[in-house]
Amino acid sequence: MAVAVARPAKVFRRSRLYTWGTVLRVVALVALSLFGCVMIYSASAVSSAETSGSPYRYLVKQMAALVVGGIAAFVISRTDYRFFAKPVIVYLAFGGAFALCVLALLQPPINAARRWIPLGPVMFQPSEFLKVALVLLLASQIARKTLTWGDPQKAIRPALFFTLLAAGVVLLEPDLGTAACYVMLAGVLLWLAGVRAKLLLLLGAGAIPLVLAAALTADYRRARLLSFLRPEADPLGAGFQALQ
Repeated sequence: MAVAVARPAKVFRRSRLYTWGTVLRVVALVALSLFGCVMIYSASAVSSAETSGSPYRYLVKQMAALVVGGIAAFVISRTDYRFFAKPVIVYLAFGGAFALCVLALLQPPINAARRWIPLGPVMFQPSEFLKVALVLLLASQIARKTLTWGDPQKAIRPALFFTLLAAGVVLLEPDLGTAACYVMLAGVLLWLAGVRAKLLLLLGAGAIPLVLAAALTADYRRARLLSFLRPEADPLGAGFQALQ
């Protein structure tokens, strides 16, 4: 008597890797990445040749980063998503990235900011890794609270705590743009989880005075915000983009 044997699940996962949707996404990603390389070369070739003797310095660094990022993206895409939902992985990723951001604050300032950690010939920006770790942590918190209580709004408090913790350490660098990105990511995740839009709007309205205070208390941030009124006053600095 014949017995049917089920195929391993990984065979199905391999076949899905080459669907048309995946191919189109990869093609779009490669095209955008190559376009970015062209723009980087166009913007940096002259200054790079003057400072380092080679017009290709920043282009080579960008292409090397693309190769490393592409390999990492492929490895992650082949990893079971449930691996990233394990609490030990979630908290280890967030804690490690947060610790690296604190370490960056102890580094010598570069252009009045402490955002990078030198790793040989490259500069490492831990706030970008904290961004990914924060998404993992918030998704884990929202899923656990929703499954336990049946209400995604139970995740608002822990989401606010971890988001403000991450934004706070990044603001000390200082990096207001990345901190604001953390807040927007938290808002999007909570909205996708089913938190009422009215509640999110109230939380967002409460954050506006804090963002304005952070933006206007620093001279360079205030100059960027107000440069559109008189861009000709600083054509090579704050008003450069507005005059192009």
